[in-house]
Amino acid sequence: MHVTKMLYGTTLSAQGSDSVTTHIGKLALVLLCSLTLQLTGCTITATQKTVDVSPLAVSPNASGDAAVVYVRDISDNREFTVKAQIPATQSVETVDVLTDIETGSMIGQWRTASSEVMADLLLEDGQLVTDLVRGSVEEGLRRAGYKVVSGDSTRSENAVAIDGRILRFWTYQTGSWTFTFTFEIEVELSGDVPGLEGGRRIASSEYLKSAVAGRPQSFANTIDVGMEKFMETLANELP
Repeated sequence: MHVTKMLYGTTLSAQGSDSVTTHIGKLALVLLCSLTLQLTGCTITATQKTVDVSPLAVSPNASGDAAVVYVRDISDNREFTVKAQIPATQSVETVDVLTDIETGSMIGQWRTASSEVMADLLLEDGQLVTDLVRGSVEEGLRRAGYKVVSGDSTRSENAVAIDGRILRFWTYQTGSWTFTFTFEIEVELSGDVPGLEGGRRIASSEYLKSAVAGRPQSFANTIDVGMEKFMETLANELP
């Protein structure tokens, strides 16, 4: 007979007792470390970790007489601080002086159960948040029924330019025994198309819960789901 149980988010099986013991041991170690940090007040030195965010979906362009647009500029206008105590604050722990180099790839922070920063989270391979947001805006426009062309395309001469300002793009986790992973994004878009004249803020957020300790992939999963939600929100809010 094969019996499975769920214990703190980990699947345990009656087959393979060594595997069960290993899972329990790892979980106990994580919880013990978190509890020790809370009780002793020990400090840690924050590092930088990269997060592998999945490639965005690409829908086919609308056919027929659909309006043609292109994303001309996406600027990163997020406001950062240094060494903030509140997880939701867009902050950098591993530097003392902020520059565009430090913040351009920054997407969040990984904290202990006592809210100490373990790592600043960055996109992999030098990817910028502006690149990721550009792709999501283009996809949202396609889903809204527009033909999206690149800015260097000859077709862009007759296309409507869309500009964007990133106001928030941030992921973090809270909790101790049960963790909540949060992703929040807010982008102000403007362009001469219905719904964007004069500027419009498109915002979305996602919350995923886990009963096991966080890891970079936990944040990546939250961002993946949150970005999909953002693209759908953009598509639905455009007439």
